[in-house]
Amino acid sequence: MSKKSDVAIILLPKEQWEGAVIPMRYTTEEYFDVRIEKGTQGYQIDLQRSRFDKPVSHYPEEYDFPDKLYQPHWENACAWGVVEEKDGGKELLACIETCPEQWSNRLMVTELWVSEKLRRQGVGHRLMAIAKEQAAREQRRAIILETQSCNVGAISFYQQEGFEVIGFDSCCYSNRDLERKEVRIDMGYFLEKEIYAGLKFEKAAKEDKMEILALYRSLAGTEFCAWTEDYPGEQDVDGDLARDGLFCLKDAKGTVIGTISIDQDEQVENLPCWSRELMPAAELSRLGVRTDYQNQGIARMLLKCGMEELKRQGKKSVHFLVCKTNRKAIRSYEKLNFNVVGECEVFGEEWWCYEKEL
Repeated sequence: MSKKSDVAIILLPKEQWEGAVIPMRYTTEEYFDVRIEKGTQGYQIDLQRSRFDKPVSHYPEEYDFPDKLYQPHWENACAWGVVEEKDGGKELLACIETCPEQWSNRLMVTELWVSEKLRRQGVGHRLMAIAKEQAAREQRRAIILETQSCNVGAISFYQQEGFEVIGFDSCCYSNRDLERKEVRIDMGYFLEKEIYAGLKFEKAAKEDKMEILALYRSLAGTEFCAWTEDYPGEQDVDGDLARDGLFCLKDAKGTVIGTISIDQDEQVENLPCWSRELMPAAELSRLGVRTDYQNQGIARMLLKCGMEELKRQGKKSVHFLVCKTNRKAIRSYEKLNFNVVGECEVFGEEWWCYEKEL
């Protein structure tokens, strides 16, 4: 039975620990065999747990670039660890290093290591808890990290911590990674439940009008946003409210943090690109998320809730116009499997016409 360790985990300041080598080493008897098969209909990928003929060891000396804390390419990294006084100096016994990936609003675990002296004592779990607390505090949508297909012990640990496989790279370390059975495995831990706690999607009321208008105004002129000081305006809000087509997302305090509308615009509905077999359909429009809640999956939540509302209304598909300059929105709709079925020029802008069957 493993025992719990009460060793102190402390912050490792960059000015003291930059460049500290992490002596990563492990021996394994198993690996996940990554198999990629190309067929007539696409690719089939399997990760099968297998055994080596004899134990395989990996150690820092086999790599030209051993793991180190605070490497230059992790500009905003922060590290914590267990330190022991030894021979008048300090010896690192365990550590975790994190670095925000700002553009995707994810937190990367760039290093996680526990010396053999402290393994199976709960130290790894305590270190990972620090990363989870940081991610929740910063409202990150996920934690991501890299491990290797032959590091079965690490993969098992991450699975116990709630991580799942999100991808792999078959030539990260060499051109023979598949043959060597050392394939980069990417794993992720999702915090959407924590982020969405207390949020409520509901039909907007007249009392929400001024708050929604203020949200519209705050987004006008921001990056990728085609809105102006005049659009969407009071007339748009009044029209949406009058036909029960305006919805909002509120936080636990009842503050509007996002909004979306079911639009009725003949010019858009009469575009020839929409699929006739997917009628009746409706357009979702005027999706906006408060700036301090962006990059947290809120827009995706609004879209999903909006589509669920359309399904309740008996619609077979949803339409959405996306400004061609809004690269951020384009990525979101592609992830939700919207299809580009055409393009148009209306309201003085060029748009992609997106459609999705409900």
